[in-house]
Parts: sequence; structure tokens; C-alpha cells
Amino acid sequence: MLGSRPSGTNDMLELQLERKWGPVQQGPPLEISRPSIIMDEHKKILAWCLPFVLSERHQVCVHLKFKKTPNDSAEEPSRSTSWRTDRWYFREWSQLKLNSGVVNLSPGWHHQGHEGLDDPIYISTSLRDKNKQAGNEWLRDIQESSAILSGMMANSCDTVMHPDLYAVGQECMRRLAQNEELTDTLQWWASIFNGAQIISNRVTPAHRDSKSCMQWYDLLASIGSYHNASLDLHGANISIKDGPGTMIALCGTAVQHSLMKYEGDRLCYAYFRRDSVHASMHVEAAGWCKTDHVEALLLQGL
Repeated sequence: MLGSRPSGTNDMLELQLERKWGPVQQGPPLEISRPSIIMDEHKKILAWCLPFVLSERHQVCVHLKFKKTPNDSAEEPSRSTSWRTDRWYFREWSQLKLNSGVVNLSPGWHHQGHEGLDDPIYISTSLRDKNKQAGNEWLRDIQESSAILSGMMANSCDTVMHPDLYAVGQECMRRLAQNEELTDTLQWWASIFNGAQIISNRVTPAHRDSKSCMQWYDLLASIGSYHNASLDLHGANISIKDGPGTMIALCGTAVQHSLMKYEGDRLCYAYFRRDSVHASMHVEAAGWCKTDHVEALLLQGL
């Protein structure tokens, strides 16, 4: 019913889904503010919630690195057909004096509308041509942070999150590195995700991440001096409290989600995978992460 590329912005379709499969949690949204997992009736883990997992020192470090992001590569907010860059969704002031905007980063992905198996893969504009030197310097600066966040997919707070997804991400990066045009950038790319978006002072309407797989996690890490933010999972009727230092791994294609209100200055690092890149590299998709898989892996480690 969702289709192969669900955007989550089709209100009529989402209403039909809600009527057919209403949330188990009725009434006011269930608020989550402590480490938690969210799973469906088949024990598929749809989200991991890790509030305040990023230390204050780490947050300050990431914030300082953001100031060195190649400004020429940033998409300035404007009236746009895509809500992701539409200025209506960006805040016009910042206590940390960071401009509102978004930067898209990838060591290798397809051009929009050219995502077939035989279509060429390119480095994102933010990391090539006139932005190449500044982009590579910036990637070197955040290598440690990217590696830490990626590592959380395999092991976080002594809990195995999704080692199969971590493994296929590594394999995809390895095969991308066989493309000589990508190797210079890939040597500084310390993430198992093949794309990232750095979002400064933007709210996010209800949507699904249509270019990933249902069972794959997007990784959201937020920092700043903001408060009163919540990531709302529509359909599940769940609201996750999102404070500075929070990390959330979410099946962003399967679950419609939004974050529309907060006070203060917020910076979000969103890591994701494009399934078209995995397909082009002939890397098999990882399956769902289930609670029994996690329990078995934990017992193996005892």
C-alpha cells in the first residue's frame, strides 16, 4: 500500500493507512525520554532512542567543526518545491550565530532521477570541484565523530544495535573505493552511511525517507542550545523527547515522522543510505533488526 518510494507527504494515503492500521497507543502520544527501543508486533525494532548519549565535550567539538563547513556548498533557504530546502521551514535567528541552512554530503551517489544500476555515481557537489579542498579538510576534522556515530550501529551502550547493517555499509564503502574517481574523498569518509545531511535550524514536517529501505536505520544526532523538541512518530502515536546530545536510529522509510517545534538553536547530523547505491555496488540489503537477534548476539558475548 505504501509503494516503493513512499514520501510520507501524501496526506490522503497516510490517513488511509491510519484508518486501516491504527496505533496501538490510543489517546495522547506516548512520550519517551529515556533509553528505549520501539518495536512492532513482529518484534522488528523500528527505532532506538538514546537521549544525552553524546557528551557535552563531543557536542562542543562537533559544533566548532560545523563552523568550518564549506559555505559555498550550503543550500541557502529559498522558496522551493522541496520542503527540505524551503525557507519556510528554517528559523531566521540563532543564539549560536549559525546560519540556517542545509549541507548535503556524499562520497558517492546518483544524480536525481538517474538512479539505475548502470547510471554513474558522483561525489556530492559539497565535496568536489571548487569545494574539494575545503570539503576534504572538513571531513578530516569530523572523522572521529563520524566513526563514533557509525560504530553505534554495531555497539551502543553495551547493546548490539544492527551489526548486519553495519557490515553491508562497510562492504558498500569498500566497493565504492574501487572507483578511482571516488577514492580521494573516501579516504576521509569515516562513516558506513553513504550520505549525510547537516541541518541547521530547520523544522521537519511529517514525511518518510523515500530513497532508503524499509528495514534500514537513518541515524540522527542533535546538538545545540535548544529545548522542548520532540520527534513525533505518526501512526505509532509516540513522541520522542529530543534534547542536545540525543541520538536516534529510526527506520525512516517505514515510519512517518516529524519535528516541528523547539526553542533555541539546533543542529542535526542526519546520516542515511541510498538503496540505489547499494544496488549499483551489488551489496545485498540487510534485513530487519529483531529483538530475538539482539538477545542472541548479547548471549554470545557473555
